[in-house]
Order: sequence, then C-alpha cells, then structure tokens
Amino acid sequence: MMTLDSQSFQAMVQKEVTEKRPIPGASLVDNYIKAFYCQDNELTTWLREHQNEYTAKQLTSLVTLTSGSITNKAAKTALLKTLDDICLAKKKHEEAQMAASALVGVASTSTSSSSASLSSSSAIK
Repeated sequence: MMTLDSQSFQAMVQKEVTEKRPIPGASLVDNYIKAFYCQDNELTTWLREHQNEYTAKQLTSLVTLTSGSITNKAAKTALLKTLDDICLAKKKHEEAQMAASALVGVASTSTSSSSASLSSSSAIK
C-alpha cells in the first residue's frame, strides 16, 4: 500500500512539476518502502547493500519499525548486530572526514600565515 501511495505521489508530482525529468531520490524512497516488506534475513542483506544510501538514523528507524514483527530471536539479534556495525562504521567515517577537513583547514591557515609573513618580510627589506 505504501508503494502505491509513493507511486501515485510521484506520478502527480512528475506530471505537475517536473514534466520531463524524473523526481530526484524517488528510487531511494521506493527501496526504503520495499525494505519494510523484507523477511528478517533479507533485511540484514538489504542493510548491508544499502548502507551507503541512507543515514544511520534512517536505517535505525527502519530496523526499529520492522524488528517488532521478527519472532526469531537469532534473526533479530543478527539484524541488530548488523545495524550496530553499520552505524559504528558510519560514525568512524564521519569522524575521519571531520579530522581530515580540520587538518586541511589548519594547513591552509598556516600556509596563508606563512605567505603573509613572507610578504611583510620582503616589504620591510
């Protein structure tokens, strides 16, 4: 039912707004909705395959909403472990990116300072 709602909405928006271009991100919405209907072992696979397309918060919401219907305790544990691994990897990646951008910022600041001090030194001579 959610898939039909999404498709109807996309058709209306595409007709009214975009006319010739596809709606950006429509496939992400469709994939996310389809994940709600995955079986427990399929959802674990889906999480691994789509972990780079969605935020940790979106994946956590998906697992939280679907895990209530999983009756097999081992499958639920595996699903939650996969989610934890993905979220931890995403957090480490974000921290590494922040550290790298901070280093680039420091390097560009020190390069600018060095250039400015060289310019003022040569102006004094």
